[in-house]
Amino acid sequence: MKKGAFALLLLISSLSLPADPGLIKLANGVIDPSRPEIAGADTLEASPAKEGRYLFIAQPERNFTSAELGEIKELGLVKVGTVPPNAYIFLASSAQIKELGENFPLLFVGEYKPEYKVPLSVRKKTNSAAEPEKALIGLAAADCYDAVAEFLKGQNLAEFKLLYNDPPVVEAVIPPSLFSKLALKSEILSVWPKPVKKIMNEVARTVGLMNVEKANESGYTGKGTMVIVSDTGLDSGDLENIHDDFKDKTVIGAIGELNTERTDWSDIQGHGTHVAGSAVGTGAHYHGDYAGMAPEADLYFICLGDSSSYLEDITDGDIERAYAAGGRVMNNSWGSSSWNYGGEYNAEAQRYDTISRQYPDLLLIFAAGNENCKIDLEDNFSLSYEGVTKNCLTVGASENYRPELSYYYYGMLFDDIDIDDPYFYDQPAEPNNKTQQGMACFSSRGPAKDGRAKPDIVAPGTWIYSTESLYDDSNDGERKSYYTYKFGTSMASPLTAGACADIVQFLKEAKKFSSPSSALVKAVLINGARSMGNGQFDNAVEIPGETPNHVNGFGHVNLYESLNPSCGELFVTEGVIEETGKSVSYSFTKESDGPVSATLCWTDVPGTVGAALSLVNDLDISVSDGENEYFASGKETPSDHLNNCERCQINDFPAGSRIEVKVSGYNLMEGPQAFALCVSGANAVPEPALALAAFLFALLIFKKTK
Repeated sequence: MKKGAFALLLLISSLSLPADPGLIKLANGVIDPSRPEIAGADTLEASPAKEGRYLFIAQPERNFTSAELGEIKELGLVKVGTVPPNAYIFLASSAQIKELGENFPLLFVGEYKPEYKVPLSVRKKTNSAAEPEKALIGLAAADCYDAVAEFLKGQNLAEFKLLYNDPPVVEAVIPPSLFSKLALKSEILSVWPKPVKKIMNEVARTVGLMNVEKANESGYTGKGTMVIVSDTGLDSGDLENIHDDFKDKTVIGAIGELNTERTDWSDIQGHGTHVAGSAVGTGAHYHGDYAGMAPEADLYFICLGDSSSYLEDITDGDIERAYAAGGRVMNNSWGSSSWNYGGEYNAEAQRYDTISRQYPDLLLIFAAGNENCKIDLEDNFSLSYEGVTKNCLTVGASENYRPELSYYYYGMLFDDIDIDDPYFYDQPAEPNNKTQQGMACFSSRGPAKDGRAKPDIVAPGTWIYSTESLYDDSNDGERKSYYTYKFGTSMASPLTAGACADIVQFLKEAKKFSSPSSALVKAVLINGARSMGNGQFDNAVEIPGETPNHVNGFGHVNLYESLNPSCGELFVTEGVIEETGKSVSYSFTKESDGPVSATLCWTDVPGTVGAALSLVNDLDISVSDGENEYFASGKETPSDHLNNCERCQINDFPAGSRIEVKVSGYNLMEGPQAFALCVSGANAVPEPALALAAFLFALLIFKKTK
């Protein structure tokens, strides 16, 4: 019998289980808590970590509060993951698990088995002669590294390193046969293949599409903000010989910590220069005509490599330095395909969710990917792994409007890709009449494997005209061309990043937020997004009618509408929900006819690799006039328990209505949870204290005039 197994047997057999406590859903299996595991001799499959600790999964009668999680930590248990909506993973000895059950009512407890840690597709690989591949080994805790390193050395492996500290992840080159062996160690929470990062391969200013010009004309040009771009490089890599469109701004260039073969941050490939111009280029070389979306924003550039097929990882140090320099919006027009694993939440997604929690006012933006070639409204799963991340903004590509280039069709432009009808003969330059504007055929679709709607939003990604690197093929080290066309979600993403920089400036100057959260920037952007209809094909529905959806998310960027809604004022705020069942309400009056739009976003606790659902803290938004209450997507019941952005748009409230917008804690596994709220179409009612102060001030003025 393994040490501690008998104590666990006593605990499990003493639990009083309800008839249907609810399934515990994992990416690699399902646990039925109504059929308790009996952990007797030889049933604990994994070897123990130091101090006789194993990985256990426990389902309480109700989710633990933050105070209770603190008490559990004092008992010596280490919470290493969550399995939404109602289970927790602990690294603990069997005695500590027994003590947990004595202090808190549990519905289920059992071993977190090795089979839960490895994707089924990898477990099926039995060919011992298969080539080694890079793997991401998620550690149960930081102090588990030494034991894992010793084990890897014992397997005669030299290529491994601690890749991330939070969450702790080891990168190693291992044979497929070693995945299951690693899963047998209690120090290890997950073992997944590491996908290869690549740029989202290949106008800037799109009249009538993103509606950025009017925002710029109103003074919101990204001034006072800094955009971070991580990509292949920036132009010459020399501030003394930089493209004209980057001269009149602060530009900081850096080489990524892992990009050890580079000595400068020049752009041999051309991708990074084009991306940076779309975000923050001034258009100075051509009278401002080809300016980016935030022409007065500054730029921090991180060179990750110069290849179209492989980029180095971005490190915690890279991000820390960029943030310290003032970067608050970060564009990443690269990623790794999740086709083989169906958009599952992996260690990469978990890591970027963690970074978003560490830097709550840093918005991470990722291109959705260029893996789609067909209309398929069911389970497309072609997103990049990074695009699956909850807390980032994932951007897909719509078609641009360049009728002068409409004689090209997708089949002609991408003849090396097997493109299905009706896309093959579709023109990526038109039509564009708002309701029939199409998606770029290559733009990756969701949903994420757990059903979350991704991408979050879309922007133009075809025929994007932006800055060209000094070292592009047509220049070859001499200034011949200054601008060039490119295609891709790589191009849609920086256009959106520039728009977000404009929003940061707006929130600071117009709404007086000293440091607006990334959740608030997302809420403002999403709140004004416009519908695209169902696409441009008569006999095929390209875009689902409900939002958010897994094709274009909440719709198309419409920046001026986000900042200056056509109906009513714009109200923005940030708040906190302490625990499940708590709520916060805001009152408004409807002074004119027109829609009410309310958008709720929150930066969620990182999910757990291997859990079937990634949403840890589930909030709800509702809009009511006292008689009718509507929830996300205008539904009459709370139904969105997957996404950490929700929008409720209602057209039925007449002028004179008193509106209440409520944010509620539906299910918090790790509270408290901060949130951001954006409301348009109604005017906020002053808080009671402010209303009283206003009344007393008015009374004082009245008396003085008597």
